[in-house]
Amino acid sequence: MVFWGNFPGRWQSFGLNFLGWKKKENAMPMDFLRRIEKEQLPLTVTDPLGIRNVAVLTSAGLVEAILPQESEAFDLPGVVLRITPSGRVELQRIRDKSA
Repeated sequence: MVFWGNFPGRWQSFGLNFLGWKKKENAMPMDFLRRIEKEQLPLTVTDPLGIRNVAVLTSAGLVEAILPQESEAFDLPGVVLRITPSGRVELQRIRDKSA
């Protein structure tokens, strides 16, 4: 599930399939970055695979996020705050490569 808040105190949730995302065991961080590009940020991610992708993208400097500590990983979500300028450059590179 993916959760995000549009208004203070109101949270919306949608299954990944509702957003057109197909849950894959082998989903790659760059695929995840492309999917969140058009989402309203901040975006709260509760799926363990999504949190792993956010952690990889954060380490690469492509997104800024708040991630749970390792001991809290199953209790708390990750929150993508923004796609960094480096992340935007990488997204453009992917678009140019596929054109």
